[in-house]
Amino acid sequence: MNLKVKEDRLESRVKGVTMKTTPSIWMAVVGLKCEGLKIGKGNIEALVDYNKITFYKSCMRDQCGIIRGFNVGGSAMNLRIIAFIIVWIMTPRGHVHTVLHEKDIVLMYCIVNRLRVNEAFVLEEQMQKSKQLVDYKIPYVVLVSNFIEYFCVPLEGEIVELVKQNHEVLATTLHKIGLTKINNE
Repeated sequence: MNLKVKEDRLESRVKGVTMKTTPSIWMAVVGLKCEGLKIGKGNIEALVDYNKITFYKSCMRDQCGIIRGFNVGGSAMNLRIIAFIIVWIMTPRGHVHTVLHEKDIVLMYCIVNRLRVNEAFVLEEQMQKSKQLVDYKIPYVVLVSNFIEYFCVPLEGEIVELVKQNHEVLATTLHKIGLTKINNE
């Protein structure tokens, strides 16, 4: 997949089919409106009351503790779940899912404060980074499949890759973020 940026939109040509992301395409393919804050690292002007340190401390179970790094481990359960969704699904990366990047913290702030974020912008930015930087991954592989289906890209002769164990979120990962199975007796 060869991604290009044209007028703040992604464009890719796959097997002779040109796919462009436009607001109407985002709505048709995944139901996302291209509305809300276009936020990211270094792009937080719209967040008037945002302070990274203050917000991060408010997420911690021990709010008086010393910050040694932006790690999700000491945060409250609901914020660990939000962080999990951000770093594994919205803006996935190759490793170290427990350390929060600045963009992760900004997205958490918006979610906690019920600020509308332009998810299409976040996904497009992540897709651009995945092309340029090896540590960034394409978000939500089903999203790419939906685009391929929407644009009727011919799939004859393509190799199908089944989900492997290293693609799955394991119980140990869920346990590390504090989720445990409760047996209903």
